[in-house]
Amino acid sequence: MKLVLVSDFHLLSKRPIGRVDQILSTQWDKLRFILETAQNLSKIVIQAGDLFDKPRDWSVLDKFISIKNEYPDVKFYSIYGQHDLYFREFNAVCNMSILEKLNIIKILSRKRKLLYRFQIVGCSFGETKIPYFDERLETLFVVHAPITNSNINIEHSSAELFLKKHPKFKYILCGDIHIPFLLQNKKQIIMNTGCIVRHTRDEINKTYKPFFYILDTDKGNVSIKNIPCLDYADAFLSRKEESSITLNQFLDDLIEKQTQSTNVLSNIMQFLATDKTTSIEAKAVIHKLLNDQSIEVTE
Repeated sequence: MKLVLVSDFHLLSKRPIGRVDQILSTQWDKLRFILETAQNLSKIVIQAGDLFDKPRDWSVLDKFISIKNEYPDVKFYSIYGQHDLYFREFNAVCNMSILEKLNIIKILSRKRKLLYRFQIVGCSFGETKIPYFDERLETLFVVHAPITNSNINIEHSSAELFLKKHPKFKYILCGDIHIPFLLQNKKQIIMNTGCIVRHTRDEINKTYKPFFYILDTDKGNVSIKNIPCLDYADAFLSRKEESSITLNQFLDDLIEKQTQSTNVLSNIMQFLATDKTTSIEAKAVIHKLLNDQSIEVTE
């Protein structure tokens, strides 16, 4: 069998600040490319969580269903990432639970999936109990957790140590950290494709182009299939251009989120303290402007 393996998607309904292309349409082109590839192989896609950027984005859900129905023979297996969970609750209604109820996708963390003499098991975000699997069979373990072979400034597990901790899994597909890698020893392979829908203009995106892995279970090897996409320079604004747009967006949001205070500067400072959408660069500019004020401005 040849299985299509992919990590995070982060399908979304609003174009991120900094993207200049038609990301809302190109993301669906990428999904179709993946499904089309799977259709021509063993008709199986395995995805490692964060399929959606928001758990209850109904317009994205509707579009996903529409496109997936174009490939009815392709089986789609997934797990929950934190972006798929509504308030981190597995019992809450969300895009993923609806897809599972409609039998459009299968959640691997519910139970193992047996494919002839090969099996797949999974752990969604926050889960630690691995579903039952037959240790005599070759197994793909799909997990959404911070696992990487890079040095990053967040708490994470080493990919190499994760392999040693789980020696009974021949293949491991990771989601969560948006840094692609493939690491293997004599008996195992652990991998991550990164994020298929690039949202931000961080350093990894300058060289990263979306791709997925094709696992050949008969030959025991993994190959890479690139997804057609724009070059970095054609998809993202420069940092200066992005900061300008971010500042304008901040001002628009500020008008929409007025507080009861009559002090304009206090309103802005309060907004900055709680706002999570404005970039660090834009906040730095705003703080500098506020600190340069010599008089109190009131409405």
